[in-house]
Amino acid sequence: MKKSQIIWVVDADSLSGLATVTLLKEMGHIPVHIYSGQETFSRLKREVPDLILLNPELEDTEGLDFLKKLYDTLDPKGVPILIISRINTPEYISQVLENGGFCYIKKPVDPLELSAYIHSALKKMEIFKDLQEKNERLKKLSVTDSLTGLFNHRYLIEQLEKAFNLFVRFKRPFSFIMIDLDRFKNVNDTYGHLTGDQVLLQIATVLTAGRRNTDIVGRYGGEEFGLLLPEITPENIVKVALRIINNIRALTLKPVNNPSLSFHVAASFGISSCPDPKGTSAEDFINLSDQALYKAKSKGGNCIYMFKNGFVSEIREDQDE
Repeated sequence: MKKSQIIWVVDADSLSGLATVTLLKEMGHIPVHIYSGQETFSRLKREVPDLILLNPELEDTEGLDFLKKLYDTLDPKGVPILIISRINTPEYISQVLENGGFCYIKKPVDPLELSAYIHSALKKMEIFKDLQEKNERLKKLSVTDSLTGLFNHRYLIEQLEKAFNLFVRFKRPFSFIMIDLDRFKNVNDTYGHLTGDQVLLQIATVLTAGRRNTDIVGRYGGEEFGLLLPEITPENIVKVALRIINNIRALTLKPVNNPSLSFHVAASFGISSCPDPKGTSAEDFINLSDQALYKAKSKGGNCIYMFKNGFVSEIREDQDE
């Protein structure tokens, strides 16, 4: 736990507020005295403290309503709210605790009691943030391919379905590219699976280079990859595909166990773009890209085919789009 924490003292009472600030400074914390509810929410737009000591009886707010609103704002961030007040009836204490108070501290504040409550509240915040970080890591792992670091098959399909739903609702176009490395089994058989894994990592680097923030790059499975590109014209998707295939062709790869050797790989591309008369679902666009990919593979690979308006045609660098 950090030794110094930023703690807001939200208290309209100047004397008791300043006394609490002095105590917090002596404990090694960084206190900020705030006098009103309006100022509290104004500051929250710019920064978030580690903890708040609140006297709900502020002149510009209804105490319990303000506490509830503050709690709803801060709870997702794990910031505890400690209540300090001269009112100590059982009904009042029950109300402030039910509306988001972490604990109740009676004025005048006892330094030892305050220190103990702050330590407990900050420990709770530390545990909360640790759990948050772990959940974020787990969430990332659940959508990430463990080898390449790209998105996994499930996430890629989910995003394709979302893209299709956006098209249905708002007519927002997208394109989907299926990429399959040609004769990849030969790489594994000739140089070993460790080299094969390194090739997949290099391909992942090529696929993510130059991509837009909105583009989704995923490993579809094995040596297959998928690229989902929202808001892109058929002309521009062709340019993207040509750039990627040329970058793959330009790779010079070396076996893990024999770096004195070198080899190259090639890939086949299948593209579909929404809207298309043949595409009435997200699954259709996977099938359309797959049809184009099959055509590319049947022609020997190392080429790009695109499904468009019921036809599959080759994309060449010398053709005008």
